[in-house]
Amino acid sequence: MAEKVSLKIIIILSLICGILSACMNAVDVQTFLEDEKVQEIVAANKLAVIIDPTSDGYSGLRAGNRTISGLTPGKYYRLEEYDETKTFKGNLFVQADGDTWGDLSTIGPLTGNQIKNLTNDYTYKVKLVQPFADAAYEYFAISDTSTKTANVTAGKITIRGSGPYYLNVANTIVTTTINASKKYEVMKIPNTGWNATSRISANYTLAGTVSIINDTQYSGWETGKDIGIYQYRTAVSTGYGISLNGMSIIKLEAIGKTNDYIFAEYDDIDHPVTNFFVLKVERLDEISTITATITAVIGFTSEFIPDIDPVVGFSQSASTATFTLRVTNGSGYNFVWKDDQGVTKSTVNPAIINLNIASDVNWWQEGDHVITLEATRTADSTVYSGTIIVTCSMGP
Repeated sequence: MAEKVSLKIIIILSLICGILSACMNAVDVQTFLEDEKVQEIVAANKLAVIIDPTSDGYSGLRAGNRTISGLTPGKYYRLEEYDETKTFKGNLFVQADGDTWGDLSTIGPLTGNQIKNLTNDYTYKVKLVQPFADAAYEYFAISDTSTKTANVTAGKITIRGSGPYYLNVANTIVTTTINASKKYEVMKIPNTGWNATSRISANYTLAGTVSIINDTQYSGWETGKDIGIYQYRTAVSTGYGISLNGMSIIKLEAIGKTNDYIFAEYDDIDHPVTNFFVLKVERLDEISTITATITAVIGFTSEFIPDIDPVVGFSQSASTATFTLRVTNGSGYNFVWKDDQGVTKSTVNPAIINLNIASDVNWWQEGDHVITLEATRTADSTVYSGTIIVTCSMGP
């Protein structure tokens, strides 16, 4: 019996039959469909992979003969592969040219819009890498006695300074980021230098005071990897006063480098990846000057909108920078100022806040910083609150 064929093929073959019947004697349709060459046409049109409907961007994806198209160039993708019985076969990472491999070390930003060399009749779940959550993340050098912080914005973080820095990519407040209790594979793009291949997470379990550099004890999937993602679950210190408990840290590149770090989270290497993140890290030199301007005064009511004097000290050497903000219409009010970390900085009157930028590395990031101002009217204790947005730029 002839194999079932799609409506599209039936229509095509019907047209062929119609043409043939107009030119020659009647054709037996069953015999025609069973013809070897016709069956070849049918088989060729049936060859395709299957796309899992829970795939990212499913509505725009198109299944083809060993291919999936409709992807976005420049993005990172992975696949979960399932055979004809829907049994999980493995994790595949998409290379820049659209080919796939089961090792994160080959991943690259897609140059075209197609994944190729797949297996027909297999099901593929397409997953797009997700950016790191916006939050403040800690970084430090081995000899530092305390951590510094920098903000991730739209999946990118800028780290200034010449130190051989480590970045803590775990954040206990943000749930959609790296978890020190889970297992990860990490890949740095471009894949040159110390991380020419992907690195499995190393779980440090030594108690006491040890050095990151010298501690080579691992308990995880792989040993002998001295660089990658270090994960600490016990009371471990750098030896200079920084506790590493609960941290997941990566070693950063030198000044002048910008890299994407791809993180694949596993419960087990024989099961699908559970999370898939990318973090773009930009390394810049120490800053020499800081320039700041007020770009917005928002949130106050029309009864009290502060006039801010932005003139004093708004372009200074990074080593001595102190910015002064002053409310010029502050008569009859008491004021409380908070910096962009929510720390109360001043309650003095008249309404002045002096921000010692030189000693506060939280300000050493380009972009917007939020200063909160609370104004309490002395006559009736009415409180007016709002924010002043200060935009900083850094000089080389």
